[in-house]
Amino acid sequence: LNIIRAVGDAVSSGVMTVSLTQNLSGMTWDVAEIFVSRELEDAYGIHWNTYDFVSYVFPDTINFQGMGGLAYINYYLSMFWDTQVMHKYVFLHELGHNFGHDHSGTDSNSYGDLTGFMGMGDKGTRVCFNGAKSWYFGWYFDRQRSISPSVFSWDGNLMGVDDYLNENASGNNDEVIVQVQGNMQTDMYLMFNRNEGVTADNPTVGNRVAITAQEKDNAKSMQLAILDTNQEYRTPNWEGKGEDLVVKVCSIDTSAHPSCKARVIVFIDNAEKRLSCDGNHAETCSEKTWKKWILRVKSGRTILKSCKWLGKLKARKPGKATWFCNRLGRSGSPRTSQICCNTCQN
Repeated sequence: LNIIRAVGDAVSSGVMTVSLTQNLSGMTWDVAEIFVSRELEDAYGIHWNTYDFVSYVFPDTINFQGMGGLAYINYYLSMFWDTQVMHKYVFLHELGHNFGHDHSGTDSNSYGDLTGFMGMGDKGTRVCFNGAKSWYFGWYFDRQRSISPSVFSWDGNLMGVDDYLNENASGNNDEVIVQVQGNMQTDMYLMFNRNEGVTADNPTVGNRVAITAQEKDNAKSMQLAILDTNQEYRTPNWEGKGEDLVVKVCSIDTSAHPSCKARVIVFIDNAEKRLSCDGNHAETCSEKTWKKWILRVKSGRTILKSCKWLGKLKARKPGKATWFCNRLGRSGSPRTSQICCNTCQN
């Protein structure tokens, strides 16, 4: 993301001053907005589509009804009350609305998520966006993974944003965000809230794994849990089948070099899918498991393929079959994926 200062008549370093003949003192922000927008159109020819983003900074005589700023979701305009625009956190929160994001909250506070700009924040401005918002931004597309635990369990690593930016990933199973999907379930997002570098201002919730739920790209997100080592979060009756979905943090290593990681396992708590932190996994390439896999391709589409299909591909194009198995390891449980691929190709 690269934001460039606007240029144009009467614009200096991306800023212009607008003087109105109307007395706006005591007006509410929504009425004042109308007068400013009309003046920009009539006097300067600036319309809603002239620039990608525009911010109005009003004097303290405008009634903002207790807010420091506000913005329209998926629209160009944000507005600020006087010097509130100088606060980086306030500014980026409102810009996040323009990008299309709603708030990040908890069950008791609609701003209660401390891990990102769309909540209330923690102790400073060196934070980013939570797992759900970051997923829809797509900034970490090469290190984000979608899993369906009813098909495959997952045992892998989460790395922090700062390590991602410094290119410290060390394996195919290192991810920034993991999206957990299930039939008739709200999508969940797992992210390691590393307290370092660009995300260093999260002392209250830092160096732990955050679990967030969000229904769609422009919806509010709900923080479900903040997990430390050996802690787990359960969703009962996953997909209405009477079994728990388990997300467990096996370890968090903040001293590892070059990348600090959190090892996480995600599984349905039954005899076939159950995982454990000691590596003694119950999951095998059973009759039920190997009938289909999930392959998440770059465009975001999900493709289901059967064992029978893979066996035929092996006979015709063995190299393509190998490529498919390698890609499969980036989509589900790499251990089980490889077992199933080998079984189908023998």
